[in-house]
Parts: sequence; C-alpha cells; structure tokens
Amino acid sequence: MKKLLLGLLGLIVLIITVAVVGPFFIPVDVYKEQITVAARQATKRDLVIGGDVDLVIFPRLELQAEDVTFSNVAGGRAPQMVSLKELIVRLQLLPLLSGEVRVDSFVLVDPVIALEVDPDGNNNWTFASGTGEATTEPGSDPSGSTGLAEISLDDVRLENGKVSYRDARTAQAIELSAINVSVTLPSLSAPFEVGGSVNWNQKKVSFELAGENPRALMEGIQSAVRVALNIDMMSLDFDGTASVSEPLTVTGDVTLDVPSIRDLAAWTGNPIDAPGAGLGPLGISGSLAVKGSQVSFANAKIGLDGMSAEGSFLVETGGKLPYLKGWLNWDRLDLNLYMDQSGEVVEADTKANSSTVSGEWSDEKIDFSGLNAANVDFDLSVGEILLEQVKIGKSVVKVGLKDGRLTVNLTEMALYDGNGSANIVINGSAKVPLISKTFSVTGVKLEPLLTDATGFDKMSGTGNITFELNTYGRTERQLVAGSNGSGRIAVEDGAIRGANLGEMIRNSATAFLGKAEREEAKTEFAEMNGSFTVKSGVLSNQDLYMIGPYVKVTGAGNVDLNKRTLKYRMVPKAMASTGGADGAGVTVPVLVDGSWSDLRFRPDLGVLISKTIQSPKAVVEGAIETLKTIKKEGLRGLLEGLAPKAPPPPAGENSEIAPTPPNTNPKELLKGLFGG
Repeated sequence: MKKLLLGLLGLIVLIITVAVVGPFFIPVDVYKEQITVAARQATKRDLVIGGDVDLVIFPRLELQAEDVTFSNVAGGRAPQMVSLKELIVRLQLLPLLSGEVRVDSFVLVDPVIALEVDPDGNNNWTFASGTGEATTEPGSDPSGSTGLAEISLDDVRLENGKVSYRDARTAQAIELSAINVSVTLPSLSAPFEVGGSVNWNQKKVSFELAGENPRALMEGIQSAVRVALNIDMMSLDFDGTASVSEPLTVTGDVTLDVPSIRDLAAWTGNPIDAPGAGLGPLGISGSLAVKGSQVSFANAKIGLDGMSAEGSFLVETGGKLPYLKGWLNWDRLDLNLYMDQSGEVVEADTKANSSTVSGEWSDEKIDFSGLNAANVDFDLSVGEILLEQVKIGKSVVKVGLKDGRLTVNLTEMALYDGNGSANIVINGSAKVPLISKTFSVTGVKLEPLLTDATGFDKMSGTGNITFELNTYGRTERQLVAGSNGSGRIAVEDGAIRGANLGEMIRNSATAFLGKAEREEAKTEFAEMNGSFTVKSGVLSNQDLYMIGPYVKVTGAGNVDLNKRTLKYRMVPKAMASTGGADGAGVTVPVLVDGSWSDLRFRPDLGVLISKTIQSPKAVVEGAIETLKTIKKEGLRGLLEGLAPKAPPPPAGENSEIAPTPPNTNPKELLKGLFGG
C-alpha cells in the first residue's frame, strides 16, 4: 500500500512539475504532448490528456485537465489503470524552488482506478523505468526518502471515485464505488485528517483517519493515530500509535461492535455455513499490540450472543497455521447456539425429553474442518456450560488444538450438585473423525442429569459415575453406532419410577398396572450399583445389584442407543423384613422394555410357568410362606383372579344354586391364564 501511495504521489508530482515548467516555453498543445512523452520515459506507460488543458501560472499555478488516462501494464485486464474526468490543481509556486509542494487545491473528479495482480504475482502499480528496470519507489530515492522537503495539502478531494482489485491467482475481486475522500495535511510534521465514504457490496462505509506526525509514520517512528470505521452492521474504533515501517507496529485501544457476525460475513462475501442460531451480536474492547505477524490483546472484554468474558490472548500468524494462546473467563457458554437445532421445537415449560426421546439421530454430516484452521493452547474458566439440555456448573477447561486434534480437559466441574472431571479428544484430522471421552463424577443428582442428557426421567438418587467411551463417524447416527467403552455407576438413596417391585411380590394381583398408574408407582432403594460396556452403540449391563425395603433386585439387559430402546430383566427377591434377611416365596422376574419415552414393566411369566410345571407343590408352598411374611391375600388374589370363572346361571333357573368352586390346581390355573 505504501508503494501504491508513493507511486501515485510520484505520478502527481510528475504531472505538476511538467505543468509548471512547460508553459514558460511551449504552447498548450505541444505541452500536452511533452507530458505524454515524459510520462512514457519515466514509467513505460502512456499518459494521455484527451480534453482541454487550462493553465494559469501567476500568481499561483492553476492546472485543469480533462479526460486524463494512464495506461495499464501489457496484458492487463483493464485497458487503463487510471482515468480521470477532471483534474484540478492549485499550487503555490515559490515553495517549489526549495523542494516544497504546497497544494491549495487538488481535486480528482470521477477517478477510476484498476488494481490488478497477474497469475505470476506481478502487480500493475509497480512502475518500470524507461530502461526496462523497475524503479525503487516512484517519487522516492534509494534511501527511502520521498525526495520532498515538505508537502502541504489544504483542500484535497476525491469525488465519486471507483476502485477495483483483481487477483488472478485467487480469483479474488473487490469493487468499490461512490468513493468520496477529503484530506487535510498542513505539513508532514503536523496532524493530518482523512475522511470519507465508499460503497461496497451495496453498503455505505464511512471512515476517518487522523495522525499526529505523517513524517514520523513514513520514517518508521511511532506516532499517534486514530481510526474509525462505521457501517450499519459494524463499527470499529482505534486510538493509539503506529509506524508503517517493516515490521508494522501498532499499539492502542480497540473497540469493535458487530450486531450480527453472520450478517457481516455474508456481506463480505464469506457466508457462514454453520449450524445453530449463534454467531450474532459481538462486542470486543481491549488493548491491542501488533508487531509484524504477532498480535496480542490484553485486558479484553468480549460479549458474544448474550455471553460475556474477559481475558487476554496472543496470536501468531507467521507459521504454517495461526497459533492462539491465552485465557478467558466466561460467565457462561451456551453451546446449543452453535449446534443443529433441527427437530421439534420444545416449549419452555415442556419436559425436555419430549423431543429428545421421540426423535431420531441426525444423518446430517458434521463439519470437523474447523479443527484444522489453527493451533490453540487456551485456558477457560466458565461459570456455566449448556450442552443440549445438560447444565454444567462452574468449570475450569484447558483446550489444546494442534493439527486438527482437539483436547478438552475439564479439570474442575460442578455437575448437578456433584463434582467431577472429564477429558474429550476429537481427532478431526483422521480419515474418519475419532472421539474419545473419559468422565468421572461424584455426588451427582441422577434425575435431573439423566433427564437433561438423555430425556430418561425414571431414575433418581445420588450417584457416582465413571466411564470411558470411544467413537467415530461423520454424522450423529454414525457416532452413536460407532461408540464403544465401559463404565460403572453406583447410586444411593434413589428410586425407579414406573413400577413398585416390592408390591409386585407382596400383591401381585394389582402390581402390574396400566400406563397411567405406572406414572405414580416407584421402587425405592438404598443402594444400587453395576458396571456396563458399550459396543457398537449398544450398552450392556449384566451385574445390576439393588437393595431396598422388602426387596432385593438383580438385573441384566441392554440399552440400544441406536434405536433408543431398552430391554432389561430384573429379578426381585422378597425380603422378610427391612433388616435384609431373604424371605421365601415366589420370585417373578420383571421384564422392562420399550422405547425411552414409553417403558413397559411386566412379569416374566415364562419363568413362572417353567417353575410351576417342574414343581407345582413348591410354588404353592412358597406362595403361602410369602403371604405369611408379607401380605396374606395378595398372591391368593392373583391365583383366584386367574382361575376360570363359573358361567352365570341360565336365565330363569334357580339363583340359589351354588357357583362352581374355583380350580386351585396350579397347572389348570396356568392353562386358564393362556386360554387352555
């Protein structure tokens, strides 16, 4: 950019110099031709003045030229690099004798500038000398000086300009229109101001630039600078110091306000194709320091999508990938804002499981490409994390991202009244993305956790949970199907809703209820523990142990995460008392199966049939013992309820005839149960 500005400045000085000297010796028409020749010799480009040239020499130089063009490089896309409808210059003469340029007015009307980069990386704003060699910098000497003792710009304006930029290497194209700029520069050592506006992508962009010492800036000395940029979708303010030497150095305070990140990205031609409703309002303020490829931002205050944070970070862009290091303290992180929200919309006062349980896993491809965008070493402190329906309390998170491999360590985590830690690794650089998780938590309240995480609200209690899980895939469904791992859970002082296992033994005739009654039934327990394995998305438990008032339960079964179903078999054992001694009697296993949203509890009658056929007397004797220790009428009521009923007496017959007594033979009872 510095070369471009100095090149244009050199071209302007060339025009002015020829215009000053020429009129003393030659007519205007010849003068126009001499300007063209001089420009050709200096730049190997054609400068043409197609319209009139008005020239006044005394008491000041006044030049007005119409239809001015400056040709492009050979093979350039645009025929002209620069064209002007009108050029107006008012220049003081005497200061020129001492090498000073004092411009009272410099106005460009309808300028059109075409900037281009060819496939080999050559630009069209670097001018070649008449010998075919590139000049060091137009308007400068090899030492880096501008060759001017002083420049003073009083009224410098650009009216209704157009600038285009095209890079053949990347096919990048930018077009700016309706450019209006005004410049005030009393001297190279005095404060200057630049202000104006430009239209880009159908939006008006207003800008302001002010500096304390232009000469210091050009010579690589820090000087005060103020920058302001305003669009209806963004405002940026910088107040600090800068120098344009190599490397570029900038320090100062920055304030950025973006109403919508997505809208801003779309306006720049880079729409964000990411799930979720996030990436909306963004606000940033802090202390910026830039030195070459290194950018630091201290005392940062950030607001994003209604969340706020403070911290500090460092960005290094000189390597193969950008590198980010720092820390942030967030009040909360709502990760749901950046996730796919497809499916049924759940009202705020509706149970979370209404969509989670009844829905299906998504087949939409998950984009892991963002993991290859940078390397990261970051510490996060978060007051609250929201992930789907799961709520994680105060947490300390260490994030590492290197070459597409993301590691997230939760070294401190508050989770549903419990405390724990977790480690998540996502390898997005693999051919198929790999994910591994380890999780450990103690003292967690299971009912709200399971409800929020899976929509399963049938279990309560205080639990200790550990598990390791690995999976792979590119969609939600593939990740569920590819999951493998193991874990263990231990729960105290809890309950399972949907069935009362103790009542199933004490009063079997009424224990197996309809759906409405099951909502109120529950099995309380003092202790429950077991381990599990996960293979290809199917969770298996074979060692469930639970003990509670009047009942002890063992169990085994599977949870099919792919189909969102459960198939489980529990074996309740009657306890003679709450003290823990086993009671004798009939043990009827209970089958629990169905979808997560509608589990069914029913007796395993196949086992009961088998035991009855093998030893009907033992079954009856055991039932009698159970009735003595628990409840005398329950099982008898069940058996009587299963017995074939005597048909009602025929109409008109003696109503005092005694009914047929019930059949108490167990084999006949079971035959009657199944219509035999």
